[in-house]
Amino acid sequence: MSNFLKYILPVLLVATCTLVKASNKIRVDMLNKQSWNIRRQDPEKAMQLAQQALDHAVVLRYKKGEAYAHKNIGVVYWMKGEYALAAQQYNKALKLFIGTGNETETGHMYNLFGLNYAETGQFKKAARAYNKAIEIYRRIHDKESEANALSNLGIVHYSLGNYTLALGNYFGGLKLYEKLGDEHALSNAYNNIGLIYNEQKRFKAAKAYYRKSLKIDVKLKDNKGLAADWNNLGSCYFNEGKTDSSLYCHFNALNYGLKVGDKKTISHSYNNIGEIYALKGLHQMADSCLKLALDLKLDMGDELGESLVWLNLGRLKASQGHKAQALDCYETSYALALKTGSVKSMREASFGLYEMYTVLGNREEALVNFKNYQLYKDSLVNETMQNKLYSLEMDREAEKKAKEIAILNKEKSLERQKKMMYAMAAVFIVVIALVLVSRQRLKTKKEKLLRISQQERNLIKQQALKLELEMREKEIEQNKNELMTYTQALLEKNKLLEEITQNLEELDLSVDELQEKNRIDKIEKLTEARIITEEDWTKFKKLFEKVFPGFFVKLKETYPGITTAEIRLAALIKLKLNSKEIATMTGVSAESVKKTRQRIRKKMG
Repeated sequence: MSNFLKYILPVLLVATCTLVKASNKIRVDMLNKQSWNIRRQDPEKAMQLAQQALDHAVVLRYKKGEAYAHKNIGVVYWMKGEYALAAQQYNKALKLFIGTGNETETGHMYNLFGLNYAETGQFKKAARAYNKAIEIYRRIHDKESEANALSNLGIVHYSLGNYTLALGNYFGGLKLYEKLGDEHALSNAYNNIGLIYNEQKRFKAAKAYYRKSLKIDVKLKDNKGLAADWNNLGSCYFNEGKTDSSLYCHFNALNYGLKVGDKKTISHSYNNIGEIYALKGLHQMADSCLKLALDLKLDMGDELGESLVWLNLGRLKASQGHKAQALDCYETSYALALKTGSVKSMREASFGLYEMYTVLGNREEALVNFKNYQLYKDSLVNETMQNKLYSLEMDREAEKKAKEIAILNKEKSLERQKKMMYAMAAVFIVVIALVLVSRQRLKTKKEKLLRISQQERNLIKQQALKLELEMREKEIEQNKNELMTYTQALLEKNKLLEEITQNLEELDLSVDELQEKNRIDKIEKLTEARIITEEDWTKFKKLFEKVFPGFFVKLKETYPGITTAEIRLAALIKLKLNSKEIATMTGVSAESVKKTRQRIRKKMG
């Protein structure tokens, strides 16, 4: 026994540890799945769940769980506008997915990198990341993910000013999303198309697509998506010159941004609201909003966004006549624009500096900044041309890759056709053999069946049918007899009770008061006993159903308003009992039975 335990205990211990480890891995997977599912509705909770998954996965050395946890944490950081932190998590997830050979998730990570680069204005890096993702998706035949990456590449084209190419990508993705029924992807596609139309000053079309996106995000309860929809609508109204409508939209965007804690959306909304307040001459409110936006941009490390807010603050101070403060704001904006390399922001800031130095009478600085403004203006034109050339280069590369893939697919198709032909030939031979065997079997079976006389088969069928009918008739007759016997027994019992009651009432009344009271109690109990009990009714009903199947159900369906007492009366009438017999059985007067009959006739029309 001791030797047995010596060998079996280690085995049991190993098995137990394996089961516990497997159970913990399942828990990690569930935490990651929950985190991903609620990332839009509740980013903070999603972050907590992903962190729990990561902690458990590290202890278990569960690489798959670690990879998904890093991915989920990165996505939440991205949603909050904390792009540097998102990139750190994406790098960790990408290495783990490549290490585990998960090509689908490797493609997804490159797609997420593209989104991260695009948000920070690094469009060339974004395009490279998207192209890597597309290459993987095509290799593994993941059409849905390929469509997402192509749509994201359309955002790059939009950012580079190539609106026709961007629209081509968006509408291509849109058709695929409509077939797939992917509502979230449809919402994004509608938003992207709206952005193009907004840039082209086709405001009616832009708003129509923004509202389509808004409708879907309301249905999905996607607060982050709703914030983006309202911000886009607000920008569209602002470009139209409808500042009141724009203000309403940006306040809605701010509300949804605050719900999900999206710093990017919140800061963007405050900046837009401050700009509108400045135009309306509400300087104090504008100043408060712009400073709130600035604090968030500083917290996020978004220097490009910070440059834009300083630019708006400069314009506000200039409109108030605070020249020195306006000058400081423009200089800060210009310094940040130089740091981030945003030619557009450098152009706007240098023009603001030119105006301020002109007002202050500093002609030399004014001239320097005006030259800078012209330089950046020309540079912006050149950059647009370079972006278009870069976009064409990307298209040529994509076309080249598409041709290579087409050639490979053609070769694979020919190989598949050869294999298919061999397979079809083999199948054809097998089918011919099966047909011949089947025909021989059918012939043998037919000869066997012909030996049996048709008359004999008909006779067997008739005898079987006759026997079945006889059995059914006997069963019905038996049920009828049983029902009538039970009904008659009830009638006789109630008649006997009536006679006993009558005899008691006719007894000599010359008794003392106590005996009189006892006699009255007995009469009352007997009177109550005359009515059929619930047990009597249940037994009666079961017997009745055997004779008249479905009678009560059909009666209730045809006349929903019929009462339980009326149903009982209908059943007794069905048995062709007269009113007196029914009154005896139910313990009511014949007059009451008559009235109930009239009510039933009225209900049944």
